[in-house]
Amino acid sequence: MKLPHFPFHLFNMYAMPLWVLLISNVIIAAGTVYGGWGIIETMGVGITNLTRSSGFAANVGAVASIFGATQLGIPISTTHAAAASIAGAGYADKSPVRLKVAAHATRTPQRTLRLILVSVKR
Repeated sequence: MKLPHFPFHLFNMYAMPLWVLLISNVIIAAGTVYGGWGIIETMGVGITNLTRSSGFAANVGAVASIFGATQLGIPISTTHAAAASIAGAGYADKSPVRLKVAAHATRTPQRTLRLILVSVKR
């Protein structure tokens, strides 16, 4: 069985040094390892209590939203799609939905962007 090879010619197309890509991957992986469970807990338990079936429905809803928007060329936030799908699945399951937690989870990308813009302007 032949394994697919990575298309290294794409690095030249984007003119991104390999060290930038590697450091970015390490930082993203470290953030996922150290902060991932908190995000999973907030999305899976903080917004509403998900069962297996409602979790599956939330995943299908988020994926459908993301793929649909991508096919139409509409920019979409995966965080917003996931939070809305989880809240909708909880509502459909007649489980209490904590909208304040969902609103807080969807405001995080905007806060992060503001911090980036402030740090870049200095």
